[in-house]
Amino acid sequence: LRLRGVYSPERYQIGTIPPQINQLLLEEFSGDQLVLSGFFKVDEISQKLRGWPALRMGRILIPTIQKETICACKTRENPFDPDAQREGVKYSVPRGSKPGHFLWWRDTGPDMVFTEGELKGAAGCDHGIPTACSGGMMSLNHTLPQLKSLIEENGVKRVFVVLDTEKDEEKNVITKEISKRIVLRLGAKISCSVSLPKYKENEKVDFDLFLVEQGEGSFWDIAEDAWAKSRKEVNDGNQKG
Repeated sequence: LRLRGVYSPERYQIGTIPPQINQLLLEEFSGDQLVLSGFFKVDEISQKLRGWPALRMGRILIPTIQKETICACKTRENPFDPDAQREGVKYSVPRGSKPGHFLWWRDTGPDMVFTEGELKGAAGCDHGIPTACSGGMMSLNHTLPQLKSLIEENGVKRVFVVLDTEKDEEKNVITKEISKRIVLRLGAKISCSVSLPKYKENEKVDFDLFLVEQGEGSFWDIAEDAWAKSRKEVNDGNQKG
């Protein structure tokens, strides 16, 4: 996780799933409670309690948090552990959990970043940048209204929308269009789109890896430049109007 810029995963209740998770949870909960949680099932043949694929040993457990409250969770295949079990499924969601219905956020401030992906949100916060995120682009209809409420309730002055810079230019055009639509929904007076520059040939640029490799100072230089350009566009639009 440190390779992705997440230096304090415990702060976001992120962790890997241990092999003895069944036994650990049975010390606190009954088998019926674990089945009701959506994380476990009773095997039809052995009648033993077994975790659904989302709880395979070594997968990364990623809760959707709001401040310190867990609203939902999902698990991710662990790309950093050579011994982790792999099934070719990058993300799994336990039955009954709906991480796409909730905005992920831990810290707020006058300036915030909105991005896609919980690990990027955690990396942003660990680099001193209050960051909120959607679990995926398909979740924006759920998360953007929550983001607007978060902005109003916490006196946020500026929101920087930061999505991945794709290595494929056709995908990049789509991503930039999505970013512009997010700005329109949040309001151009308080938000702007930030495009991270490509600094490696034929490689995608992620927000979290950019922070690790280029630093938060470089990010703020780019963000402030994008903000200044967007203010000019807003002012020009007001004058035309």
